[in-house]
Amino acid sequence: MPVNASASKLLRFGTQLVSLGGGVRYWLDSPDSGPEGLGLRFTMTLLFPR
Repeated sequence: MPVNASASKLLRFGTQLVSLGGGVRYWLDSPDSGPEGLGLRFTMTLLFPR
């Protein structure tokens, strides 16, 4: 059973909009051959609005 927490922020670099985000995941319980421990995630998305 994973527990997740994440956050993101919309930023502007010059005229370019960018969404930056990150999160953590911790596995409270898993099968013997399943995932365990801590995981990290980082994202960056370039936004091109019309």
